Amino acid sequence: MKYRVGLDFGTTATKIAYLDGQDRLQAFRYPGPTGAVSIPSVLEYQATEHAGERHRPAALPSMRFHIPEDGDYGASACEHFKVLLPLVRREQWATQGWSVDLSPEEVTRAYFRQLLHDNLHSFTRQVGAIDTVVIALPHAWLETPDHRGKQILQRLFSQEFGVANLQFHSEARCAAAYIAHCYQQRHHRALVGTLLVCDLGGGSFQVALCRVHGQHIEVVDHDGDRAHGLSVAGAAFDRSLALTAYTAVHGVPPSPHCAHLHTFRRAFATVKVREHDTLLQLLALQQKTTTLSDTPLYVVQNTYTVDGEQLRRSFQPLATHIVAILARLLARATVRKRSIDHVVLVGEGSRLPLVLPAILTQLDDQVPVLQVDTLLPDNAERAATVAYGAVLLAQHCGRPVARYPHTIGIFAHWREKGVMVESFLPFIEAGTVPTGPGGPQFLCDGAKTP
Repeated sequence: MKYRVGLDFGTTATKIAYLDGQDRLQAFRYPGPTGAVSIPSVLEYQATEHAGERHRPAALPSMRFHIPEDGDYGASACEHFKVLLPLVRREQWATQGWSVDLSPEEVTRAYFRQLLHDNLHSFTRQVGAIDTVVIALPHAWLETPDHRGKQILQRLFSQEFGVANLQFHSEARCAAAYIAHCYQQRHHRALVGTLLVCDLGGGSFQVALCRVHGQHIEVVDHDGDRAHGLSVAGAAFDRSLALTAYTAVHGVPPSPHCAHLHTFRRAFATVKVREHDTLLQLLALQQKTTTLSDTPLYVVQNTYTVDGEQLRRSFQPLATHIVAILARLLARATVRKRSIDHVVLVGEGSRLPLVLPAILTQLDDQVPVLQVDTLLPDNAERAATVAYGAVLLAQHCGRPVARYPHTIGIFAHWREKGVMVESFLPFIEAGTVPTGPGGPQFLCDGAKTP
């Protein structure tokens, strides 16, 4: 049996979902059945060089790789390689903290080989062969026909990994597909309306307006800022909080490659998810009794504590970023007279209780929040929401509606009565669908033909 796989390739974690032999959605765990659903997007490597020889980055067969099972990894670990895939030059990588010999493309290749094929705990070893892969990517990657990151993934999976059927869909569309599916299962009626999908990951905060009518899903607008994500998004927040908590205990900030700091960041991510509901209640209580309490909100590894003031101070840059992105999207929605029927939060970073209040400051009080946790089946993994949706799209259970994002045509110049005339001749109108009634529209009304 060959499987259809949904892949949510994230900056800090990767999630994989598939349909089992009984057509049930399953989340792949690594390493082994008791492993994690959120698999760190981290790769450690070790050169197996001969005496007197220095390893050359191109000689990948002479290296050993493994995906760390926890946060305790050192200087040879490669992180955040997804956001560096579109960048070409090494000096561009260096500005994002990339200091290893390998290129982001080489690390991505080795990472997915470990995760899908070569490792004892890989998908093909644990589950079976792969027939179809749907990769969820930022909408901005899909809008650009020659986007370098997408091209690299297409080459890796199609040519090097031999995937027979490869598709790309936006992360927002995948999330909306699974939310609509769960809503149908839970309420026995189709979800109809416009969803504001807010996705806070390790490397970016992305928002999208998705028009949903049952299985028909269309991304009508989106926004985000991947250029500065690593400095303000989920990974930056975790790093800032880890630095604050570490310094409070040890009196000095940690070194850049401190193993304890890496361990704390992973441990904090676990606690952040586990204590979500409890923290919501505690924050609400603190707001009623005092402005900023020094009562610990999180206790990590029985050593590090995080109080309300530390939490809010570390979150402030991210809150500003969230508000700015939402304001741009909502301004366009107002001009285009688009209403929002539901708000949905996805991405592991959205588990932080301060995220939803920051989003709601920009919205009408009447817009309901679709609580993902209340919609999911009992055995579902919230972290795999986007990956589940990708599988549904692979099964054609969700029908994406794609539209041309740009008007395509030519500029024509000709002489008329001794005067040079210029006119734009559109072939395809922006906003029309590639097939079906109403699109594409050729030679728009009013175009002047020479």
